[in-house]
Amino acid sequence: MQKLITIGLLSLGLILIACKNLKGIEVPSDKTNYIGTWICQDPEIVLSIKKNGSVKYSFKDGSLSKSIEAPIQQFDSNDFVVGALGITTKFKVSKPPYQENGKWKIVVDERTLTKVEKVNEDF
Repeated sequence: MQKLITIGLLSLGLILIACKNLKGIEVPSDKTNYIGTWICQDPEIVLSIKKNGSVKYSFKDGSLSKSIEAPIQQFDSNDFVVGALGITTKFKVSKPPYQENGKWKIVVDERTLTKVEKVNEDF
């Protein structure tokens, strides 16, 4: 009986840790310029960051494609880590959001993305 209680408590602890990792963090006040939808045409990249920390990312280059939809787990200087349940992806931001010719831009993973007002809702 003692073993069952111990196993149950350990399982509950793991579930609570997993739920915390599913939630992620909100975008901090000093990173609000990151919020929005960012695109690149070649290769085709769409990065959407919401205030609540949820991220959608899609990359297509010829036959290669990848995507992720997960919460931000942490910011590391300008970079941010997205993921859940121990599976994470780090987005390397070599140039945080800046304005150029009246448009917001960001350099992520060595690609320059431009902020757009709206994007296709199918994304």
